[in-house]
Amino acid sequence: MNIVENKQIYKKRNAEKREKRHVQINEEIEVTGSQTLQYVAKKYNVPASVIAADLNIPKGLNEEKLGRLKKQYPFQMEDVRASITKYKKRNKEN
Repeated sequence: MNIVENKQIYKKRNAEKREKRHVQINEEIEVTGSQTLQYVAKKYNVPASVIAADLNIPKGLNEEKLGRLKKQYPFQMEDVRASITKYKKRNKEN
């Protein structure tokens, strides 16, 4: 194997490890449609306004259940998890 091939293999392995860590973090964050935006925010210590902004949900809907919000605004539960993960990474809370 030459140096270029070794670097490619190394990059691929690192990418796979990063992906596994990302999936693991998001799997630890339990979000369901029966939970409110405020409940999820409080549970994971993330401002509801941050999650709402990431999901393009207008202010004042913190007490709405995510399932209902999901029907009105184009997001998936994985987007909620990603928002929480992003905030925690930015603020070094893990």
